[in-house]
Amino acid sequence: MSYEKLTLVNGVTIVDKALLDHMQDGIVEGAKPGLRNIYYGYDFTDLADDGTPNFDTSKLEGAWNNSNLTTNGYAPTIGFDNQVVIKKYYVCDDIYTQSLVKLTALDCMLAFGSSVRTDGAGGRTVGALVKFDFKNKKLHICNKTDGATNTTAYVSIDASKVMVDGQMEYVITAGRKDSRVFGTIANYKTGASVTLKSDDISDSDFSPAGRFYDYLTFMQNSGSQAYWVNLYTYVPTNVKIAFIGDSITQGIYLPTVADSWVSQLKKYYGNCVSSGRGGARAQFIVDALDDGLLAAFKPQYVSVTVGTNEQTSMEQLEYIIEKIKEIGAIPIVNCVSQTANGKTTYGAETIAEVNAKILKLPVLRARFDIATGTNNDPSAVAPSTVLKDAVHPNSACHKLMAERFKFDLNCLL
Repeated sequence: MSYEKLTLVNGVTIVDKALLDHMQDGIVEGAKPGLRNIYYGYDFTDLADDGTPNFDTSKLEGAWNNSNLTTNGYAPTIGFDNQVVIKKYYVCDDIYTQSLVKLTALDCMLAFGSSVRTDGAGGRTVGALVKFDFKNKKLHICNKTDGATNTTAYVSIDASKVMVDGQMEYVITAGRKDSRVFGTIANYKTGASVTLKSDDISDSDFSPAGRFYDYLTFMQNSGSQAYWVNLYTYVPTNVKIAFIGDSITQGIYLPTVADSWVSQLKKYYGNCVSSGRGGARAQFIVDALDDGLLAAFKPQYVSVTVGTNEQTSMEQLEYIIEKIKEIGAIPIVNCVSQTANGKTTYGAETIAEVNAKILKLPVLRARFDIATGTNNDPSAVAPSTVLKDAVHPNSACHKLMAERFKFDLNCLL
């Protein structure tokens, strides 16, 4: 494999030419314009005279402590059980985080993972873990973690051409591309790099393997002290449509990601991004708007599909619409799909009652209730032929939903 040296503005060097399509114009020389936007960034060497950071640490929780900064100005990794949590949403199917790290010995294990939210987004505890194993000169992806050391499956790749004895500076990257978790390590000095994708492993509920859920975490598992010099996360920008919603937007319980209605529409429209989260409620979308994730996408349209997991609040939906308008996008609030018993998962409302509220909103929408109701009756329950379980559509139903979206929203072409 041939490599081309690409210099980032913060001085880090990336050399794997395959990473070009993941980078933002201005961050990597020669990248296509408008591909990426900085979602958040920390330069841990940016210190005031008293040794405290000049950057905002309010989003860093867990093991982060200003007193942990050493005289060289780098942020030390603290240990697996005390992982540092960056409280910025990481629920996006096309996102990556990149860091320059300095080692003191080639014997440590560093990792990127994720920390599940405890409010307003269900109780999922699965998440991928990308591990940079310098001792054994390997790159691993684990498909599940309980937040400690337990993992149920992993794939690995030899990284000996990158992790070279005597070389202590590396650029490590982890993220999701088309929902699949990947990891990359590049040797800062030689330019060699390797990338590992999670395509080869799966977990029982979420296929393909592993997810980064909610908040990014970074940590050191073992070995001699390592330091994180900087940390930047990038997301697509200038997208046509940003899809956000719950597990039906995420597309769980499907044989492949490509089967989901969102994936089909991303292929149809081009230049789209999705942020689906199992168990999500309206508050999840509110938080993503307030946090800046949706604004970072710079979307033309924001497609919201939510209401299956709660008693829907008109006030929240109206707030979501106004916030979408504030970021310069056009809101789309879709009717939710029918279920086996015609009720939401919490049973407080029927699906028809949820959609009656949505239909009162003066916005664009796709009538997923028509696409999924028996004989296209929006008030009828979904037939078993279109459901994977009592709530989630199967692959055939996702195709119906994608076609319905295109039919109702032909103005988007």
